[in-house]
Amino acid sequence: MHAIDLYIEDFGTSNLIQSAKDAFSGPCPQCGGKDRFVLWTSKDQFYCRGCEAKGNSVEYLKIFRGLSVAEACKLLNYQAKNSTYNVAAKEPTQKKALMNTETKRIKVTCIDRNKWAEQAELFLSECQSHIMDQASVAYLEQRFIDPTIAVKYFGFGFNPKHQKVKCELWGVRNSTKDNFSIPSGLILPTFQNDKLISLEVKCIPKFYDNKHFVVSGSVGSANYILKSRCFGLPGYDDRVVICESILDASVLYQVSCGTLTCVATRSAVNVLSAEVLSIASNAKYVFLAYDGDDAGKRALKKWAKSMMETGKRLNEDLFLAPAIGGKDVTDAHKAALHGDTKAFTVDKWLKQAVWSKVET
Repeated sequence: MHAIDLYIEDFGTSNLIQSAKDAFSGPCPQCGGKDRFVLWTSKDQFYCRGCEAKGNSVEYLKIFRGLSVAEACKLLNYQAKNSTYNVAAKEPTQKKALMNTETKRIKVTCIDRNKWAEQAELFLSECQSHIMDQASVAYLEQRFIDPTIAVKYFGFGFNPKHQKVKCELWGVRNSTKDNFSIPSGLILPTFQNDKLISLEVKCIPKFYDNKHFVVSGSVGSANYILKSRCFGLPGYDDRVVICESILDASVLYQVSCGTLTCVATRSAVNVLSAEVLSIASNAKYVFLAYDGDDAGKRALKKWAKSMMETGKRLNEDLFLAPAIGGKDVTDAHKAALHGDTKAFTVDKWLKQAVWSKVET
């Protein structure tokens, strides 16, 4: 099984376009886009022109599904030895049915998760001390987020200058690089079981024409979760809003004063994690605040299907709640503040899309 087969398992073929005789392009599971993520049919390889994620099927499972090397090898029927893997005989790829399946050796990038988390937490802590820097405050205010709560409630930080860090120090072993970049900008962390597993950067200014950057070694498929302040208390009926962007989730949490559990999938191509499905299945109401673009509409189908598989019923305890007057709730909020009478502010959207459905 090649990386392209895993991608098709996760996202289907509707987003893929043929970009070369033996290559297809589509959205990156980690940083989005439309055609920046390239997969080959003639070889077990993928590469993203945006976040520079690359590798083979083992790397795909590590980066996008969060599996360990051992788990990835077991799933693929590989035999691991050091940082090289022997590929056992396997089925042909979906796009290259007659491909030779003889045993061969593949080199992969390895990540020491504990070492990465340790360095990432030190880096994040330093960045959090810069959250009130002028550039950081200006950007947060543009996104309607209160800088004074950005660290306490959302864990955000600010990297004031472009940095190059050593792969070895961060536990990232790559045969082609000794260093990797972390551009300046707003730092958005994602945790799983209280462990830091991902760092994203909203680049200020753009980094090689990219507004969005994912730090090497991050788990791109993890969901960002802001649990309500009353989450888990006896008798509390939780309400969950699921959207795509970390910043949108943060704005919703802020405006609701922490009375909602807000989830960001971080990409339209990401699936809902087991933790999110568990939280949502036990919540009284779930609202899908999908983006209004084509990718968002495709994501909606996946999210709704996943929710209904947990027992949620459409228009009873599961509601579709698109932004009104913008691509997402933040864009609509901005449009409303600039005089668009058809657009809804976040507060107005919450009143119509959420609170009107849960009033008793």
